[in-house]
Amino acid sequence: MAMAEKVARQPPISVAMTKMTVNRLAYALDDLASHMDIDQFALASKTDGHLEGVSAFLERRKAGISRAARSYMLGGSTTMKAGGGDVRPLCLCPVCGKLGDDRTMVKVGPMGSPAHDRCAFAQLGEGILNLPKDERAKFTLAAVGPDMMRRLVEAGERP
Repeated sequence: MAMAEKVARQPPISVAMTKMTVNRLAYALDDLASHMDIDQFALASKTDGHLEGVSAFLERRKAGISRAARSYMLGGSTTMKAGGGDVRPLCLCPVCGKLGDDRTMVKVGPMGSPAHDRCAFAQLGEGILNLPKDERAKFTLAAVGPDMMRRLVEAGERP
């Protein structure tokens, strides 16, 4: 109660701004987690394990976990069917934590970790000019802007 009385004596606009800041910080991960839930659900719903789980539930039996599913749970990679017979390898961007198509993500760092073009640019800045030519070609105008795109094109023309 003493704390409430102390806060009540403070300027109301400052208190409101402080309260807004504290609330945004306290719930900052909720927004991130909700986006991750959507990505993870999209990935999981396209796997054989999901189909087996739903079938087992509807048939009122215990689901069998495949060797591939066990491998993935222990850190393996997976592919998912995007529809129409297209199979896309998906991976998590280490910068933003969201899913992306492995074929379009830029391989960066000594381990060649896949990252979205906008994430790689945010981390490397002008360092993207030093990436191999095939990786530089994956950057989009929306991610890097017209000036950097012009520089990437010029860098691609050099031997």
